[in-house]
This record gives sequence, C-alpha cells and structure tokens, in this order.
Amino acid sequence: MLDVLRRHAWALTGVTVVRFEIAKETCWLLTTAADALHRVTQFGGGAACLVDPAEVIEERFQGAALLSRWPERKE
Repeated sequence: MLDVLRRHAWALTGVTVVRFEIAKETCWLLTTAADALHRVTQFGGGAACLVDPAEVIEERFQGAALLSRWPERKE
C-alpha cells in the first residue's frame, strides 16, 4: 500500500486527470468527479486512462495549463 501511495500520491488530492482521444486527438480532463471515465465515454472519448496531474501539466503543458468548462451535454 505504501508503494502505491508513493507512486500515485496525487490520488490523495481528489483531483484526477483523464487522458483520452477524440477524433485521433489526445485530450485531457482535469476533474474531481468520481465518474470521470464514464463522462469521457458519454462524449465519445476512447482509450481513456487516469494519469498524474502534475506530470501532465509539466510534460504536456510546460508547467501551466489553461482550463475551460466541460461542454454541456445536448439531449
């Protein structure tokens, strides 16, 4: 258990990043929602997985990322 916490300390923050693909483009969802993987599939995202938020921001966004709202679901 300690090894898991050491490798995934971000899991304790309640903030999760989901990496997924839409139309062959890699997208990132920063969320506190427990059903994040389900949300991604609702909007047609594929290949979803949870990743370390700090790692994503540092490696993909050079230390800073601009956030915007999740689009409203059209019914």
